[in-house]
Formats: sequence, C-alpha cells, structure tokens
Amino acid sequence: MREQVTTAARRASIPLERRAYEAYIYFDPVRHLEIGSAFARVAIQPGERVLDLGCGRGYWAGKAARAGAKVVAYDVKRERVARAAIRYPRVRFVHGSAEETGLEDESFDVVLILSVLEHTAEPERVLAEIARVLRPGGRLALTTDTFDDERWRPSRERHAARWDVRRFFGRAEIQKLLESNGLDVTWSKAHFGFRFAPQLLRARMAGNQLHWLFAPAVWVAALATGDTGQGALLSLTAVKTPRDR
Repeated sequence: MREQVTTAARRASIPLERRAYEAYIYFDPVRHLEIGSAFARVAIQPGERVLDLGCGRGYWAGKAARAGAKVVAYDVKRERVARAAIRYPRVRFVHGSAEETGLEDESFDVVLILSVLEHTAEPERVLAEIARVLRPGGRLALTTDTFDDERWRPSRERHAARWDVRRFFGRAEIQKLLESNGLDVTWSKAHFGFRFAPQLLRARMAGNQLHWLFAPAVWVAALATGDTGQGALLSLTAVKTPRDR
C-alpha cells in the first residue's frame, strides 16, 4: 500500500516538475543559447522522424514531439527514461546507449545529441551510429563542451570532474570527425568566450543556484558578443551528404 501511494505521489508531481524544468530551460542563458540555438536551426517539421540521443529529462524530445514529429529518445539511465515517458507520453523512450541503438539504417530525418558527446566513452562510435541512422540530406543538431578559450582552460579539470566530462572537443576537431562520417557542418557557434565569462558563469558551471543572480548579465554579454570563435561551449548543425554528391 505504501509503495502504491509513493508511486502515485511521484506521478502526480511530474506535471509540476515538467513545467518547472521547462521554465528553467527558457530562462537559463546557458541551456537556451547553447542547445536552443542548435535545436531551432534544424527546424523540425510535422511528420518527421527525430532521434534524441542522451535525452535526459526528455525536454527536447518533448519539444520535437510538440512540433509534430515522431520522436524516439534514448538514455542510459533507466530511471530517467521511466520518468521522461510519463512527462512526455507522445515520445517513445528507450533505455539504451548512443553507441549502438539497433535502429534501422537511414531511418531518421533529424538526430539530436545535445550536451552528450563529451560524456560518452566512444564518441567516434556515436558519430558513426548517427551517420548510419540518419537519411541522406538529414540534419544533425549537436552541442558539446569545448573550454578551448584561454579564459576557460584553467577550469577544464574541475569542470570535467564535476560533470563527468570524458573529452573536450575543439571546433576544428569536431568538424573533422563529422566530415569523416559524411556529415557536413552547416552552422556553428561558440558561446561564452567573452571577457569575464568564467567569473559570471562560475556558479552556473558549479551547479550553484546563485547563478540566477548573474543570468541577466550573461544574457546581455552573450547576445552582444555573438560568436566568439572559442569559448566554453559549441553549438552546431550538420547535414548528411546526399548520395548524388
């Protein structure tokens, strides 16, 4: 009986939790500018098949479903998958890894891998799997940690330990990896390479809620400076090379 009550309470809390997280994404400059920019660029259309690898809480998969897409979302954490399936019932959530999905060749119009690649053990296998399941002319939205700006490099080890980052990618490196898998970069943007960015974002990168005090300044500085060449994070889109090329 107690277990049934606990399960019911958890289910009842999910709509509120979902709205709170969606508000967080909307107002947080890091997630909004890093992931939101790449997501918007792939311009998901009704009826398209979308694959979200490393879906986490399911927010971006749910957003794709609301755009009318048929969405499949993978994550390695079973509990996350179970809770995300309740939050976003229009999405098919799967407990599995990005390295080997078992999905059919060339079966998706869009693949999302948002703030995930840097946490994987075999990123080259992940990119090969993306290229395999993406149809010719299909689009990819990818974001990753770079920390390649000189202001951010001293924070690399601390950030990697805090967030289980296995590998940082430079802009040229990730583009080369994508091209080797037949994925041509169509747009890219580095974020938070402006002066004082590490100081303004220190609390955010540490997971401290005090970061909301600095969010307005981060928004203004990021929007004013645009693409900084190097920075802390990179967003990009790519397209799978059509067969006739």
